[in-house]
Amino acid sequence: MLIEGLYTTETFDKNEEGISAQIKLNPNHEIFKGHFPGKPIMPGVCMIQIIKELTERSLGQDLFLSVASNVKFMAIINPETDPILLIDINLSEMDGLFKVKSTTIFGETVALKLNATFKSAEEDNTILVAYKGAVSALTAKYTKDNTERKELFKNGVLLLEFAVSQKPENIEIRCLRLSIQENSPKFLKYRSNIEEDKTFILNHYEKTKSKAVKEFVKSYILQSTGFNTEEKQRF
Repeated sequence: MLIEGLYTTETFDKNEEGISAQIKLNPNHEIFKGHFPGKPIMPGVCMIQIIKELTERSLGQDLFLSVASNVKFMAIINPETDPILLIDINLSEMDGLFKVKSTTIFGETVALKLNATFKSAEEDNTILVAYKGAVSALTAKYTKDNTERKELFKNGVLLLEFAVSQKPENIEIRCLRLSIQENSPKFLKYRSNIEEDKTFILNHYEKTKSKAVKEFVKSYILQSTGFNTEEKQRF
C-alpha cells in the first residue's frame, strides 16, 4: 500500500470479469486533514491508486499506470459520511497491457468511472520508480503536517531524479517530471528542468513508438499551461 493506513479492504472477490471489492476509508488519515480542513474529500489521485492496488492484488504483480483514457468523477466522496466504497473492476489483457474498466460506488451513488491501461512493472522498474516518485510528490500536496509534507515531496523528487538519471531518453519519465515541476509551488525550487523536459518532449514525441505512451504524453500536454497553442497543435 503506497499510502499507508488510508483504507482497509473489507472484501475482495475475483470473478470471470475481474474484481469486486469493498473497502473502508480511514476518515482520520492525515490526507483528509489537508484535503480539505473541516470538509474532507477523497482525492481523485488516491482513488486511482486504490484501483491500481486492487488490480495488482488480483494479478499478483506490480503495475504502473500507462494511460487513463476516461476518468469521470461523478460525486464527491466524503470519508466521514460515506467511508464504505464498492469497487468493481473489469479486467482484460491484450499485448501485455492490462485494460481496466472500473466503477466506484457508495450507497446507491456512482462516484467514479475509470477506463485505464496498466503495464507490468516487471517490464521496467525504472518507470515504476518514476511513477512512485510522482505519486509521493502529489501526496505531499494533500498532507497537512509540514514535516511529513516535506519528506514526501523530497522522497518523490529523489525517485524522479533517479529515474531520469537512469533513463534520460525516456519520454514517459520526462513527462512525469515535467508534470510535477509545472505544478509544484515556486518556493519549493523544483522547477529547473521545465524548459529542458518541454524541449525534449517536443523533439521526441513523434519518434515514440508506443501508442499508449504517446497518448499519456499527449493527454498531459493538451491540458498543460506550459505549452502554447502552436506547440499543442503538434500533438
